[in-house]
Amino acid sequence: MKIRSLALTALILGILFSCQQNRLTTASPDNQLKVSFILKKGKPVYSVSYRKHRIILPSAMGFKLKENQDLTGPFEIISSTRRTFDEVWRPVWGTDREISNHFNELSVLLQEKNSLKRRIKIVFRVFNDGLGFRYEFPEQPNLKNFQITSEETYFRLTGGKAWWIPGDYDSYEFLYRHTPLAQVDSAATPFTVETKDGLFLSIHEAALYDYAGMTLERQPADSSLFKSKLVPWLDGVKVKAKTPFKTPWRTIMIADQPGKLIESHLIQNLNEPSKIEDTSWIKPMKYVGIWWGMHIGKWTWYYGPRHGATTENAKRYIDFASRHGIPGLLVEGWNKGWETWLGGKNVQDYTTPYPDFDLQEVVRYGKQKGVELIGHHESGGNVPEYERQIDDAFALYQRLGVPAVKTGYAGKMLPQGVHHHGQRMVRHYQMVIEKAAKHRLMIDAHEPIKDTGISRTWPNFLTREGARGMEYNAWSEGNPPEHTVILPFTRLLAGPMDYTPGIFNLKFDPTGNHRVYTTLAKQLAYYVVIYSPMQMAADLVENYENQPAFKFIEDVPVNWDESKALTAKIGDYLSVARRNGDQWYLGTITDEKARELKLSLNFLKPGLVYRADVYTDAFETNWRSNPAAIEIGKYRATADDSLYVSLSPSGGQAVRFLPVNEQEAQKLTPVRIFNQNQKAKAEVFSKIRPFGVPQKIKHKAVGKPVSLMNLFSEKYSAGGAKALTDGVIGDTRDFQYWQGYRGVEFAATIDLGSERIIRRIAVGFLQKQPFWAFLPASVTFLVSTDGKSFKRVAGFKEKAPEKKEAWQRKEYSKILPEVTARFIRVQAKPLSSCPSWHQGKGQKPWLFVDEIVVE
Repeated sequence: MKIRSLALTALILGILFSCQQNRLTTASPDNQLKVSFILKKGKPVYSVSYRKHRIILPSAMGFKLKENQDLTGPFEIISSTRRTFDEVWRPVWGTDREISNHFNELSVLLQEKNSLKRRIKIVFRVFNDGLGFRYEFPEQPNLKNFQITSEETYFRLTGGKAWWIPGDYDSYEFLYRHTPLAQVDSAATPFTVETKDGLFLSIHEAALYDYAGMTLERQPADSSLFKSKLVPWLDGVKVKAKTPFKTPWRTIMIADQPGKLIESHLIQNLNEPSKIEDTSWIKPMKYVGIWWGMHIGKWTWYYGPRHGATTENAKRYIDFASRHGIPGLLVEGWNKGWETWLGGKNVQDYTTPYPDFDLQEVVRYGKQKGVELIGHHESGGNVPEYERQIDDAFALYQRLGVPAVKTGYAGKMLPQGVHHHGQRMVRHYQMVIEKAAKHRLMIDAHEPIKDTGISRTWPNFLTREGARGMEYNAWSEGNPPEHTVILPFTRLLAGPMDYTPGIFNLKFDPTGNHRVYTTLAKQLAYYVVIYSPMQMAADLVENYENQPAFKFIEDVPVNWDESKALTAKIGDYLSVARRNGDQWYLGTITDEKARELKLSLNFLKPGLVYRADVYTDAFETNWRSNPAAIEIGKYRATADDSLYVSLSPSGGQAVRFLPVNEQEAQKLTPVRIFNQNQKAKAEVFSKIRPFGVPQKIKHKAVGKPVSLMNLFSEKYSAGGAKALTDGVIGDTRDFQYWQGYRGVEFAATIDLGSERIIRRIAVGFLQKQPFWAFLPASVTFLVSTDGKSFKRVAGFKEKAPEKKEAWQRKEYSKILPEVTARFIRVQAKPLSSCPSWHQGKGQKPWLFVDEIVVE
């Protein structure tokens, strides 16, 4: 919906250009951001500056084509067009009720300086918060059907550090790295950078239709030079097209503060208005689901004694949702065929339920209770089979009145060689969303193509995954605390994410192998910080019963009128305020460190008094031992107040601000009383050992030199030989502090520098059988006074390993009678091969060792 619109256009004919006039410049409406275009020896080059800072140094543009001459120049400028556009529009749903779309546009029509005289247009749109540019191929006699083998778009940055994940062709589900640009090899977008000048950039794309997804590849000759690298078809071609044709927009967000990246609507503004005229059926919602139980191993997706998607279970979830005002229920695993999932073909029946699930009855019962079923289709990568059934499957849901479908693509694509992020799948995802619109279905896509803002045009595409979500905490090493403090500045700049928050039973695994590395208050804060118009309460519903903290999930909206990023440091902390009607919600989260912040409440409406329902980390909250402890209170607050936020490591705070009358306000405790307790709380939190910080110990060998018989794996060096005497004890969660050896005997000799009395020797080994890491077959301790003649003082032998899912750190320790020695040697022999019952049967296992302790 447009509220205000203005467009002005000017045309400059090519005959007015001289050789010196081959440079064209346009600027943002506030004149702070400038883009220059030039033909350098006939080849197109662009550059970008912001205020007095260079953002993109001169960078090349163009294409390489198959069976056609490349489109890289030399060109000449035929004409250029300038346009100013200014409108305010209203999205169907989103983080803000009104969005300003104000830009200056420069379109440059180029023609080759050869006999082919092929033409290409480059269009720049420059906003106050960034820019987008794309290529347009007009219809022309010498360029009809064509195949792109390489898009020659470059981004020559000026240095800095980036938050990035690999430019994988099939998944975005990686943990983010924060490194200098020189350490990036390939990266997915959004690719977020802090420059040496302290500015923040994010490179991405908008309006991705019928084109391959773009990754970025760093060029070896220049640590700050990146080139677009498109995801290929099986034959190596990147894009198959015919004129007329338009590429997606290449986008660069620019801000002087990281929070301004979150507030930007650049990606949406580069998409077209909605193509769905009647959007009354598109309704954001919260939902619960028969889902988490499968991930933690309580239920199965497939039919059997532990089948999760039963009629009885669905009705139990519907009853809970109805009591708590949650309008949606997701049920996964209801349809036949899950036995074939991830088996190579995945042939599911998307219209036939398992015998223990009555689809019609579940829908009927849900409607009676005011709860709508959210459908589910898991393709498992078998896209041809899904496309064969999709019309019937969508028609079934429409007949039943199901409003939304979660789609999934977890598995290798069929046919083989097709990538999740290539042009073939971009076409598929778009086909799904358009078919869904015809059947009045909303879509939540998992294992998707990345968001590029097309939900403006197709608002039934409510949300998608496209990053490591909550499920990774169920069966992997888990998401570290900083992960969700990076996502809003990377993945979520592209659009909403179905992260599936709201786990209350944070230490759900009795073996201790898996857990959620946050506090309960942080889980609540996610509902404000991580935006999605379909927001899940993801835990088993029994874990919400009799939990006062669940009231926040009941209250928090999924659609917003206004959003503000109050304070932020990427990867460290973030505070976001959002308004729905006259109520404000505030979410604040931190990484692995305790955090103390002071937030102004000046976003509240002046003159009103609010009741602040505060859900925050309690004095006793400890992510490691007591993560579910939470403090809940109601306080009086106004726009003139400040809120002191004290967060436990990996903690959070969630607040609801509700206007109240004077009589009710007088019954409330002033928020300044709450603030007074935060300093003492911060002191308690500062003493908690953060996530990822290892246990440190002191002993006689700390810092002493170590010589190794065999070299460790470069992949698992733990920092080199000195890691064995650095005073750091590895834990079972990850391999960061463990030194890895594969297929060779471990032997390390420590030189204490002089003869010492030795009373104890110890060493730790790690067992993670799913990762092929086993305890050693034997361990031996030896001592020497001269480094030549060694005496055996202790030995240990392990029995043949039995299958154990639990991860284990085992310490081999020996208390000695007083022994005098200068040299300490620890030897360990690995298993000869993985056991016959193991998936790696016959293969060489890993041996992981940490600190050698000498006392």
